[in-house]
Amino acid sequence: MTIPDRSLFLLQEAGIKYSLNEMLAIRAHDGLYDDANKAYFMSRIPESRPKSVITFILHQADFLAAEVEKHIHAPTRDISKNFTAAPKIRAQAKAKTKALGGIKNDGLKGVMSNFFDE
Repeated sequence: MTIPDRSLFLLQEAGIKYSLNEMLAIRAHDGLYDDANKAYFMSRIPESRPKSVITFILHQADFLAAEVEKHIHAPTRDISKNFTAAPKIRAQAKAKTKALGGIKNDGLKGVMSNFFDE
């Protein structure tokens, strides 16, 4: 059973009701990483495309969770190698400042700040 199908099954077993848009969002949350979702995202027929932004919100949340998970469990780097990293570090700091500058929510800014730190 796929993860989206298992999720829907468990919700049903628990007696939790969900709307058609919520069901489609759970079903298609992997975006185009799952070939079964091509019918939802690559259709030329407007009626078959997602009708609610919840589908895209879940997809982005799933993608970000996977990236954060990779970052948390990434192997530690060997920093004993002799190289000049100053220009790269300055560029990363500038990119971090630019990326975080537009975030107004302090909680989100804190999470994303930790995400950018290496």
